[in-house]
Amino acid sequence: MTMRAKCGLLWALLCLGGLAAAQAQTSGGTPPAPSVTYPYNGDANADGFIGTSDLLAILDLYGGAFEPEALLVDGMDLGVYLGVLEEAIAALTAAVGAEQASSLPAGTGLAPGTVMVWNGTVWEPIRLAGCKNFAYACNYDPAAYVHASELCTYFPGCAAVDAAGTGPCAGQPTVTYAGTEYELVEYGTRCWFRENLATAHYRNGTPIPTGLSNAEWAATGAGAWAPVAGCSACGYLYNGHAVTAAAGLCPTGFHVATDPEWTLLEEFVGGTAGAGRLIKVGPGASPGWDGTDATGFSGVPSGWRNDLNGIPLNYGTQGMWWTSTASSGELWYRQMYTGFDGVQRGLYPKRAGYSVRCVKDWP
Repeated sequence: MTMRAKCGLLWALLCLGGLAAAQAQTSGGTPPAPSVTYPYNGDANADGFIGTSDLLAILDLYGGAFEPEALLVDGMDLGVYLGVLEEAIAALTAAVGAEQASSLPAGTGLAPGTVMVWNGTVWEPIRLAGCKNFAYACNYDPAAYVHASELCTYFPGCAAVDAAGTGPCAGQPTVTYAGTEYELVEYGTRCWFRENLATAHYRNGTPIPTGLSNAEWAATGAGAWAPVAGCSACGYLYNGHAVTAAAGLCPTGFHVATDPEWTLLEEFVGGTAGAGRLIKVGPGASPGWDGTDATGFSGVPSGWRNDLNGIPLNYGTQGMWWTSTASSGELWYRQMYTGFDGVQRGLYPKRAGYSVRCVKDWP
C-alpha cells in the first residue's frame, strides 16, 4: 500500500480539488469564481452535519480563483466594504483627535506607573502599576492593576521627617511637651505625633482632673484623664471634655487630630479597608498587636474607658482615638481591634475615655 493510499478521505478530497483546478488551467478553461457570503456556513447542504458533500463544497472554493468582489459583507463586496470602513475610521479619528487636542492638559505631571487615557470625553490618569504589598508597605495602592515593587515605600522612608525642612514637620523630628519628648512623623501634608499623648496638664498649665472612680468618670462633665494600667507606651486615656476644652490639650502649634485629618491619614496609607493593619504595631511590640506598623504610626491597643460605668475595657485587643471634630454634642472617633485590618469611624458621647494623637497646625 502506498503512502497516498494511507492518507484517507480528506487527502483524497484535497487531491481531487487540486486536480480539478489543474485540469481547468491545462484545458485553458477558467475556474468558476466562488460566491461566498460572510460568515461562511460550513454545512453547505444544511443537514446538520459536516459530511463529504460539505467538504466537496469547500473544495469548490479551494479549486477556484479567489476574487475579493465575490465575498459579500453586509450586502457589499469586500472591496467596497473595506473602502467604506476606511472612510469611517478616518472621519472618527479626525473628530476625536481635534477634541483630544483641545482638552489634553498641558504639562500634566504623572506619578510613576500612571498613564493618561482618553475615555471618550476627557483625559484621565490610570494607574497601571503600583505597590500591592498590603502587609508591609505604607503606600499600598488598591487601585493599581499590577504590582511594581520599585514603587513601594516602607517606614521610615514614607513617614520620616524630611531633614531638609520641606515637609509638614518643617524638619523638626521631635517635640517636647510637659517634660515628655514625642517623635514626629509625616503623612502627606500633615505632621503627627508618633505616640499617644500623655500629659496631665492642659496647654496653659492647668492640671487635668484624674484619679476618678468609675462612677465619677461616668458622671463628670469636666475634662479628665486616666492611665492605662501597666502600659507606659499607651499614653493616657482622655474623655471628650478634655479634648474640646478651651485650655487646649496639645502643645502650642498642635491640636487634637480632626476627623478629616484621620481620613487623610487612612487615604495616604492605601485606604480605610487596610489602614488598620499598617497602623497597628506588630506582635513583637510591647504591648503587641496583630499589625505590621508599616506606617510607623505605632498604634497600640490601649483599650478605652466606658462612658456608662467608667470601667476600663479591652486593653490588648482594641485601640480607640478621639478626633476633635464634634457633631450633635458627640465626637467622631477611630477604632481598631484585633482580627480586623481596617479602621472604623463613628460618633460617641464625650464621657468615654480614648487615646489622643496631636497634629501640627496647618495653614
